[in-house]
Amino acid sequence: VKPILMKFESMVHEVSVVLGKQVQFSIEGKEVRLNRGDLDKLQDALVHIIRNALDHGIESPSERKQKRKNEWGTLEISCNQIDDMVLICIKDDGRGLDPNKLVEIAQKKGVLTPEQAAKMNSEEKLQIIFIPGFSSKDQATELSGRGVGLDVVKNTLTTLGAQIRIESEID
Repeated sequence: VKPILMKFESMVHEVSVVLGKQVQFSIEGKEVRLNRGDLDKLQDALVHIIRNALDHGIESPSERKQKRKNEWGTLEISCNQIDDMVLICIKDDGRGLDPNKLVEIAQKKGVLTPEQAAKMNSEEKLQIIFIPGFSSKDQATELSGRGVGLDVVKNTLTTLGAQIRIESEID
């Protein structure tokens, strides 16, 4: 996975400059091996995830300062081979996902009914980000907010036989 992960270093730098954010990016486990076809599909999925982490997750330096955080956000990717499985973990220290806010936005946008929301646990609420057409942004930008991306990520990973799990804490 080393060739695709190395490309992400420049992408993270370029996107963070465009967004006016300061981001410390780190990669571990570049020696994990995948076949070329899976690697190409995985690359596209990772681009979406990284862009979302930078655009939605990592706060601006001033916002981070207000929250008493370091002005530099962190984004980490680690890859590990466990028997015949590859575990890829993408972690940032941004604002986190608020499950209740996701429900509120989904209801406002008409992609979730109050009845459906009432039956959801926190983990299911986090899965809202994978609903086709869902975006937590009111206005689309060049990077995100059009409601395409994370549903494609989930479909791509499912096609690869992969699973995706979200863990989040506010701030």
